[in-house]
Amino acid sequence: MDSQLEAVRHKIPKVEDKIEKIEQELAAAKEAKNGEQERKLFDMLLSLNNQLSGLQEEKNILLRSQAPSETGPESSRVLTAVLESLDNRLHTIELGVKLSTYQTKVRLRYSASKASNESRPDNKEFKLALIGAYQPQQELKTTLFCMVTGVELPKENIVRAHIASHSKRTDMECLLLIKNIDDVRNGMLWSQPIETAYEDSRICFAFHLADGEYRLHVLDSALLGLSLAEPFPHHSKPKAPLHANKFQAISWQDVDGKCIQFGTSCTRPFKRAFTLHAYLAWDLQIDRQCLPDSFDAKGILTSQWSCDEVSGEVSDWLYQSVMCT
Repeated sequence: MDSQLEAVRHKIPKVEDKIEKIEQELAAAKEAKNGEQERKLFDMLLSLNNQLSGLQEEKNILLRSQAPSETGPESSRVLTAVLESLDNRLHTIELGVKLSTYQTKVRLRYSASKASNESRPDNKEFKLALIGAYQPQQELKTTLFCMVTGVELPKENIVRAHIASHSKRTDMECLLLIKNIDDVRNGMLWSQPIETAYEDSRICFAFHLADGEYRLHVLDSALLGLSLAEPFPHHSKPKAPLHANKFQAISWQDVDGKCIQFGTSCTRPFKRAFTLHAYLAWDLQIDRQCLPDSFDAKGILTSQWSCDEVSGEVSDWLYQSVMCT
């Protein structure tokens, strides 16, 4: 047992040294705006961080096993807790490895070119649930408010959106441990321009620990000079949104950094669902070479990390996914 513990202790600093070296190379690639090399190094960091987490957990388990032996129900409960902890860590590493592969990220990406009717099913129950959760004061009225712009529109023109994509619900339920893709915490009520930009990975949302707000961040520099009423450049199906006149005076620059408006509602969306979308959208914009220079990936994406969801399992691997960007 001592030799096994010593071997693990010997491996940890080696992995930490590799992480430090890759971080330096990643910083150089980012400075040179070499997106392909940046992504390759990022995936290496993800793998190394997961490896380091596994080694640290293994060390802790070995240390616990060397503690003075006890007998009875209490020691049995301790052993059960240790085994559950190890099982959770293995699950975390497995999820991280799944996302670290480029093919998986491409498959999960949000993109208008891949959007289908399945991503926006005719789900009246889901919309009613979202209204009850986020805008109960509007239940008996004919209008709703966009939770980002604050624009009031007829109910039928406000989109009930899934944060974690409905069209990829099997993957999302597995990766994010969301048992029901139609959970109100996996939904938002917003206007068509916001929905279109979100589905095409041109914007993302980040939870900011400093003030507890969910903020919009523009990921496509081409949008910053446009109003929400204008069709997107390079969009597969460019067209002006419904009620375009209501968005003419609102620019994407205006909403960059804007908070989601919850009113008096106490319901808050899944941080991990927004985190996964933000990570995948950021990765896609590197491919498109459209990312604004002002976008602080490390500051914005890692600010969403929170250990208060799903006992930290999902939060851990998401944090490892974005902490080194």
